[in-house]
Amino acid sequence: MRMKEEGGEALNGTELVQVISHDGEFRKADLERLLESRAMLLNGDTEYNVVSIVGPQSSGKSTVLNEGFATSFATMDATEGRYQVTQGVWSSVVNLDDRKLMLFDVEGCDSSERGVDGFVVEKKLALFALVLSDVLIINLWSNDVGRRTASNMTLLRSIVQLQYELFDSDQEFRKHPVRILFLLRDYDGQTPQHKVEESLQAQLAHVFDWVAKESLDPDTPNGHATSLSDLVQPEFVYLPHKTFCPAEFTAMARNLRNFLPLPDFYSRGISSRDLPYFASGIWNTIRTDEKLNLPSQREQLALYRCGRAADIIRADGLEALTSLSSEFARGQFKNPSVFDAVSGLVDDAVLDFSSELYGYDDDIVQKKAGELLSELRAAGGQTFRIGVNEMKKASLSKLNVKLTNRTRLVDAWQNFAKDVSDIRTEDSIKLRESVSLAGCGTYAEWQCIADEELDRYDDEADIALVVARERILRSAKAYLEKRMLSSVEPPLEALVNAGELDLWDNATELCRREWKVVGPLVEDALVNIGIEEVDDQLRLIRERLRLAIIERIRSMIGSSGVFFHRLIVNLREELPENWATRSNYAVIVADARTRAFEKLLLFAIVRIGNLDGGIQAPVEHFTESEREDLLHDLERIEIGLIRNARAEQYQRNVRITEVVVSTVTVLGMAVATAALGSSRRA
Repeated sequence: MRMKEEGGEALNGTELVQVISHDGEFRKADLERLLESRAMLLNGDTEYNVVSIVGPQSSGKSTVLNEGFATSFATMDATEGRYQVTQGVWSSVVNLDDRKLMLFDVEGCDSSERGVDGFVVEKKLALFALVLSDVLIINLWSNDVGRRTASNMTLLRSIVQLQYELFDSDQEFRKHPVRILFLLRDYDGQTPQHKVEESLQAQLAHVFDWVAKESLDPDTPNGHATSLSDLVQPEFVYLPHKTFCPAEFTAMARNLRNFLPLPDFYSRGISSRDLPYFASGIWNTIRTDEKLNLPSQREQLALYRCGRAADIIRADGLEALTSLSSEFARGQFKNPSVFDAVSGLVDDAVLDFSSELYGYDDDIVQKKAGELLSELRAAGGQTFRIGVNEMKKASLSKLNVKLTNRTRLVDAWQNFAKDVSDIRTEDSIKLRESVSLAGCGTYAEWQCIADEELDRYDDEADIALVVARERILRSAKAYLEKRMLSSVEPPLEALVNAGELDLWDNATELCRREWKVVGPLVEDALVNIGIEEVDDQLRLIRERLRLAIIERIRSMIGSSGVFFHRLIVNLREELPENWATRSNYAVIVADARTRAFEKLLLFAIVRIGNLDGGIQAPVEHFTESEREDLLHDLERIEIGLIRNARAEQYQRNVRITEVVVSTVTVLGMAVATAALGSSRRA
């Protein structure tokens, strides 16, 4: 059966892929597809082995793989003559006896289809298989052993030479050289096996001597293999003739897997997921005749894998940080430590990166991990700031609620300063614990973020305390003022209603007595609230009470009209019901005016200064010119009053008393209004 070069499926539906095409193209995507299809088997790790087979064209290489490993590589149909079946390199993945194997079926050498350039291509394909393999099976006809061309001595020399170079340049290869298995076909037993092996060993020794001589560098004598055994410790398996001994051939071929000297892990240390990239780099180097340097290839692979892994982990890390920022903003964050939550995401991402890249070039991995850490740490810093800010806002909100509740208590000022200080300290400690970096030097730059936000918290918390203190101070002032006013109002109102000339002395004494009761309460409240300048506040509160008492007396005078009502009653009692025609209206009204003026002066202006100084009568507040103006206004009103009274008496004969009373009432109101206005100006 001929295999189509473009195909992807072979006999019995077993999945095969062409890794290297006939014209030398490396089909990385096809190899990736094969490994992805076997991902459940390979797990993306190094717990697998690579086995390749090389040898002459049409020597039954594919047949041996199919029999020995249950694969479906295309094989030659002998009835159509000898021709090239396998072109380039084909691969399949199998699992036999819990051994996961990747098999490479390499195009045969000495092919007529390749023409004059065939040897060069065949050599490169064989070297590709050699570099990737744990075990390289060299398929030979047993009766060609000892011949130079037929036994592929040229190919063997290329293999030994490459092994020698890799041994010199790569410590890992030095630890795990490729194991060579000579598969001797059509062995008929005529030549003893040990003779066959001695002949092959001699040929290999000759090749090694030639390679060592050609490669000897006197400047680095210790970097080379010193004997053939450093490079090759060949093993030998003999297969009978497939046509003449089919049963024996099949049995031996199926037992071939038991003769493979396989290590526990892939000796190149390349994970199955990275093999396509690594193999592609190897082939491109060989194909372009560049010097193969496995350490350099591993570095390239490490750079490639680190870049890919970093892109994925970075994206996942940034997404996780964004999600955490949203949790902070929605208030759904439950972790007691913002730092642990954010740094945990960053640390986990870097740990995942380092774990995933375990086994790659350590210097490259560490460098890339450092770069990834720096990027995620910078992004994490923003998330950390958001978290700290949200925790700060939540803490301030709780603080304000606690302070508000505290100010609503009965006698809220009692121990207020100590209580709010304890509340502030407790909330501050909790906030600092939630954002603490716990001395983590790796995130030292985050400490600046925490310090900035905590400073803002302290400033805003101080403002909240000031607001709460002002609120409780206002509440205390209002309560104590109300208490004092409610105590002095009844007796003060009685004094005002009495209208006695000792009103001011009595009012002063009343307020002094009440201040002796309220003053200590005010001072105690100020101390408990935490007011520093107690004396200043006491003076302010006493001044506030003074003004409140002034307004209360004015209200009593202006709104109740008690005095004017009493004045009118007095006037009615003193004036006759009906006046005689010859009554001296001017004298009567002037006398009433004098008595009214005394009362008006008593109530016109109220001045309560320092309570120690007492409440003083308002006369002091009238300037001489103001007093003269008031008297002049009263005289003009009197003239009009007398004129009107006489007119009423003569013309209508009504009771003139009501006219006089009404006029005096207007007069009193005018004087009081003017006097009160003068008080406010003073």
